[in-house]
Amino acid sequence: MIRGVIMSETYFVTGGAGFVGSNFVRYLLKNTAARVVVVDKFVRTGSWENIAACEKDPRFSFFEVDTADGRALRAILRTAKPTKVVHLAGETSVDRSIDEARIFMKTNVGGAFEVAQQCRQVLSTYDDDKLARFSFVHASTMRAAGPVDANGEALGPTSPGAASALAAESIILSYYRTYKLPYLVVRSTNLMGPWQSPERLLPLVVARALTGTTIPLYGDGSARRDWLFVDDYCSGLLAAAKRGRYGAVYELGRGEPLSSREVVAKVLAAVEAEKPAAKNEAMQLAGYTDYVQLVTDVDDRPGHDAAYRTVSSAARDELGWRPQKSLEESITKSVRWVLQNQPWSQHIVEQSGWQGERLGLGIAPMDSEKRIAAGSPPSNRPIVP
Repeated sequence: MIRGVIMSETYFVTGGAGFVGSNFVRYLLKNTAARVVVVDKFVRTGSWENIAACEKDPRFSFFEVDTADGRALRAILRTAKPTKVVHLAGETSVDRSIDEARIFMKTNVGGAFEVAQQCRQVLSTYDDDKLARFSFVHASTMRAAGPVDANGEALGPTSPGAASALAAESIILSYYRTYKLPYLVVRSTNLMGPWQSPERLLPLVVARALTGTTIPLYGDGSARRDWLFVDDYCSGLLAAAKRGRYGAVYELGRGEPLSSREVVAKVLAAVEAEKPAAKNEAMQLAGYTDYVQLVTDVDDRPGHDAAYRTVSSAARDELGWRPQKSLEESITKSVRWVLQNQPWSQHIVEQSGWQGERLGLGIAPMDSEKRIAAGSPPSNRPIVP
């Protein structure tokens, strides 16, 4: 199927108020002339604050909708008539998936099905020209393939979160194979950048360094991950939406994995450059003189993946995609953002109910499951029709 040059596109983005989603929405508004229709339920770390500035752009519209609500999704899709759908809504924390597996299955698997199915229904009303312009990009993760064995072969998912990601991928690809719909998958390596949850590694390391609090390092710190700045991931999502091969699975990453200990050391070096430990009153009160002293080995995560296979070259070869920011620049920009946005981080912590406790120990917090199932407290955002 050949796609022509399109003067006007409409992107329908699920999970557009989360970490990746809010960055992708801003990326679209900055780098394209497209209309951007966003849905989000504001669960956990999704926040109106993340995308409030986008409301000034007349191309932007927002609906507070759960992706599990098929009727609401279908109504918005029929009105918006998108040429591109990018499905970013979902739970992504491996640690939380170990504690709250049911939520991940309902949100990730159920959400992928509902969005895929409602798009299928709406596509049945498209003429051939409009169908030729359409593509559905499902955002996934390298965790779906699982860790590698001694021969470099992927072993399959090892956590409930990874299993839900693989199941969601399978749903999307089945819609391509069975119904011949223009659906594809994009997997990411580990990401960093603005608006990332305070629970994640880089923001957590920065926050604990600022307060002179010990920084937990799982196991011996040897688990290896590839890291990518979120804007580079957004450019890959856009390339996939425009030029992706239907039914394909693209992997976006730098291809330069580092151990957890190495990454933490680089993050702390960036914190030192911005706010030296010698001038950090919290560090002095805690009796520390160097941020590295805060790093403390703790029991490993259950089923912790040691490493993933190297990302394939398909995204570079077929999409012409390349990461633009070096690892050092990515870390520096991410650290600066966290340092400059502490009030936002505190707001997200309060909204999520997380109090800094360690997650991923396999102890199911039933009160948390009930809270998430019910949704977050109402936002203060204006109602967008």
